[in-house]
Amino acid sequence: ASCEACGRGMAAADVLPGLPPSPSLSRSGSSSRLTSQQAADWLTRVKRDALSLRFAPAAVCADRDVVLTATRQNVRAFEYAAEDLRLDVEFALVVLRQSPKGIRHIAEELWRVPEFALAAVRL
Repeated sequence: ASCEACGRGMAAADVLPGLPPSPSLSRSGSSSRLTSQQAADWLTRVKRDALSLRFAPAAVCADRDVVLTATRQNVRAFEYAAEDLRLDVEFALVVLRQSPKGIRHIAEELWRVPEFALAAVRL
């Protein structure tokens, strides 16, 4: 499950400093960004209830900071992340590092990416 009409998030290098950005497997583009106030409001909300992400607008589900904060609280929130985030190799690995239980919420397409599968097994 994912948010309705998900947009594109930030580059992988924003999540893992020092790594070059990698292309996402998704083909959708960015349609909207959160204002700093919206992001702050949603960060507060997902800190209290990570699964509130399932009711969030598409821009929230595509925001790396909000989704990462939600998955720290409850890795199940990853299933409500925007498709682009769910298909982003580096972002998915960050989620798995936070909680190995996140393996249940990794998109099937990522397991076909040798770099991802190898890195996930090594975690």
